[in-house]
Amino acid sequence: MEATKLTKEQKKARFIERRKALIALSKQVKELVEVGVYEGVNEGIKAIYADEGHTELNTYKGWKANGYQVAKGSEALLIWGSPRKTEQGEEDEDPATKFWPVCYLFSNLQVSEV
Repeated sequence: MEATKLTKEQKKARFIERRKALIALSKQVKELVEVGVYEGVNEGIKAIYADEGHTELNTYKGWKANGYQVAKGSEALLIWGSPRKTEQGEEDEDPATKFWPVCYLFSNLQVSEV
C-alpha cells in the first residue's frame, strides 16, 4: 500500500488532534498523581502504555543507536517533553509561561533488531 503525503495543513491538524488526546490522557492521570499513585503525569501515561504491552520506550534515534529499526508506519506514543520557556525570565516564574512540547516515543512492540 502506498502512503499518501499529508499537506502542511493536514500535518498541523493531526498534531493538534494528537496533542489534545495527550492533554485528555494527562487529565485522567493527574488525579492519580494528586493522590500519590504516580510521581508525575508522564509516569502515569507510561503505565497506561505498559498495560497495553509497551514496556520499553525510546525515541527513534535511541532505538537506532541500540541496533533496532522502528517498523515503517508505526504510530509514535506521546508523552510530555521538558518544558521550555516561552519568554526570557526567571526560573520561578508562573508555570503558565512554559511551553510543554510533545515527545514522540516508540515501544518494544514497534521495533525489530537490525
